[in-house]
Amino acid sequence: MESETRIQVATSQEHGTVVVRPSGRCTVGMCETLQHYMKQIRKPGLTDLYVDLSGAEFIDSTFTGFLLSMAKRKPDAAAPAFHLLRPSEAATGVLRELGVVQIFDICQSMPYPPTDWKELPIVSAGCERVADHVIDAHEELIDSDSTKSGQFVRVVELFKADRDRKRGSDSTQ
Repeated sequence: MESETRIQVATSQEHGTVVVRPSGRCTVGMCETLQHYMKQIRKPGLTDLYVDLSGAEFIDSTFTGFLLSMAKRKPDAAAPAFHLLRPSEAATGVLRELGVVQIFDICQSMPYPPTDWKELPIVSAGCERVADHVIDAHEELIDSDSTKSGQFVRVVELFKADRDRKRGSDSTQ
């Protein structure tokens, strides 16, 4: 049975960690909310970001590419170390199928488990932002050197062509 798609977050200022827990169907629809939240939490003292996928019933390729973009960022004052926490069997299966599981630091536990969770408000994305998320995420998958990365070239081409066509028609009106 499918559960409600939602995103919870817990912060431990004392230990410099943030845990984000998306659950249900983790798809392109979550990317805008997560990206918005990630911009808000960038501050000195934040050392680790955990994405707890234990409640993920499904992850799509765009969500996977979005996770890749976070994992590939170099830790510095503005970008914490990135970890996947307890990915569900379904999430692990998609990561394996897409050939990217080895790129992630996967943990089964964390040193200071959070206790105080809050719900993240959903941030809606318009059509153009959704297209941007799809393009960016699939470019990450292509750049990952996965054996499956070639299958995403056409996705990027189609979304870019559609976006450019729409931008062109908007400028002529």
